[in-house]
Amino acid sequence: MSTRPTSAALLWIRVGGVVASMSTLALLTWLLVRAVTTTASTSAGETVSDCVPGREEVLPLSAQAEGPLTLTLQGESIRVGATAALPLVLDQAPAGLAGFHIEVRLADPSVARITGVEFPAFGLSRDFPSDGSTIRLAAADLLKLAQTGATSITLATLRVDGLRDGAAEFQVRVLRMDDDNGDPMTPRAAVVRLPVC
Repeated sequence: MSTRPTSAALLWIRVGGVVASMSTLALLTWLLVRAVTTTASTSAGETVSDCVPGREEVLPLSAQAEGPLTLTLQGESIRVGATAALPLVLDQAPAGLAGFHIEVRLADPSVARITGVEFPAFGLSRDFPSDGSTIRLAAADLLKLAQTGATSITLATLRVDGLRDGAAEFQVRVLRMDDDNGDPMTPRAAVVRLPVC
């Protein structure tokens, strides 16, 4: 009966009833490729993306106001080569909403680009020309969509194109916002970072 090497440099494996030799390095490489292939495929043969959705508020809420109102850009991630719809949401309007003028700034327009905006049927709304990194939004709630005590009010929905892998950092600034009594509203706004992948 012939003897076979038992050193760590050369291993013997049985594949389909045939004994074959394989170096330790080659075996480890083979096992790694098998593991990655198995993990990256679903039962339907589709590749699982390594893009992990998840929004992050990278700075504390700004000190624009000490009141309870907050304004945030919502979303989880932006796909490269695709367009994401990101709602801009005011958490509450205790005395209703008469109108607003808001600026949204994108820190790095090489990662993502603001390409458009859609408004709810406020009655009067407009957006000012955007260079892809900054857009200004204005509306007057003539149709009273946000009445006294309204919550989770979508002021606008931004369309943002993903250009390359990275992080899209948005800063929202309230230039003016009034309630139905004519009193100023100064919601706090967070800088939000979304993965682009």
